[in-house]
Amino acid sequence: MAYRKLALLITAPLFIFIASLAHAQKGLFLSLKGMPQASAMLVKDSYQYDEHTVDYYFGNASGFEVGYNFNDTIGVSLEFLFSKEGNRYRYRFDSLRYDIRERYEYLRIPIQFVFNGDPTNVVSFRAKMGPSINILRNANVVYYSNLLPTMTKKETYFKDITISWAMNVGLAFNVTDYFSIDAGIRSDYSLTNARRKYLVLNTLYSDGDNEKSYRPFILAFEIGARFKL
Repeated sequence: MAYRKLALLITAPLFIFIASLAHAQKGLFLSLKGMPQASAMLVKDSYQYDEHTVDYYFGNASGFEVGYNFNDTIGVSLEFLFSKEGNRYRYRFDSLRYDIRERYEYLRIPIQFVFNGDPTNVVSFRAKMGPSINILRNANVVYYSNLLPTMTKKETYFKDITISWAMNVGLAFNVTDYFSIDAGIRSDYSLTNARRKYLVLNTLYSDGDNEKSYRPFILAFEIGARFKL
């Protein structure tokens, strides 16, 4: 049932997008992009253990974007991004110290409104914002402790699908009428809980008394090559 809803969420905007192209091809564009990014898992509630610290994980994402500009100012876009993310946090529990490093990969599909500056300028403003459907592709955790052996486990407590809000603000360098280089700061914050369960000490299980809301957050520097078709 969840996958049927996901298919509807993806295909409905696609049909609307394709139908709009029947009226005009002038604003169609394609963009190839990549980005270094920092990510972390933000926890809504307070932490349970002493000396709890969270560090950003540095990963990357790449993919492509198709879009249509209705006029010189407003457009829509659909992106497909393969994103490598992670989270690292440390805490102390009595004499034990823990260092947990998570790695997870998502296929992120942002559906965004596009706001363009004056395309006749060599450098113009460009911004995008909208919801993103995120499909979990892979996840694992490496668990370090000062008294326990290192463990690597494949994650089973991440949800398969999350919804987030993505934003990008930057500049377009209009090299020609048909080719631009885009550069901007991108952020992505999850609107839904990314975990079914959460980590308790050295095991992976669900603790109903200590459920917390885990929201992935990404901050990236995005650069792309955009072609007007």
